[in-house]
Amino acid sequence: MKGALLSLIICLFLISPLCFGADLEGLQLLFASTNGANWKNNTGWIGMNESNLCSAYGITCHNETGRVIRVRLGGNDLTGVLPPELPQHLTELLDLNLYFNRRNPSNDDPGCTGVTGTVPVEYGEFKKIRQFEMSGNSFTGGVPHFLSKLVNLVATGWSSNFLTEPIPSDLFTNL
Repeated sequence: MKGALLSLIICLFLISPLCFGADLEGLQLLFASTNGANWKNNTGWIGMNESNLCSAYGITCHNETGRVIRVRLGGNDLTGVLPPELPQHLTELLDLNLYFNRRNPSNDDPGCTGVTGTVPVEYGEFKKIRQFEMSGNSFTGGVPHFLSKLVNLVATGWSSNFLTEPIPSDLFTNL
């Protein structure tokens, strides 16, 4: 308990690599679950560590805290599913942009490449997120209902997916 409290104090008052372990783990989960070894551009992702994660392709970190605030990997040939644990690691994330990873977004074949499945309900835990762009992938089901509870959300995109459910009526409460 004392060790965890000391780490928290260090993270709150100092810029320390102890703070970035969660960000690193989250990015590694995303890389593994979306076939990162085969992305168009995975510069900085292979061999990523706490001291270089902010220089990886598609990653932006806050100038003062060094925490990951943007993940922008649109058009980068991501395939696979989103890791449900991502929100517990990237707690400062403002922008998750994974648009158009499916190579042929006009193709009606849900077996084509891109991010697939449904967005995990855990993504409702992204408390600070402002942009959530998922257009041009192979998501199924519907636009997640939890989006209406993300009070900082100002933009979201879901076109060119394989969604079959109606858009939640309460989605536009915060947009």
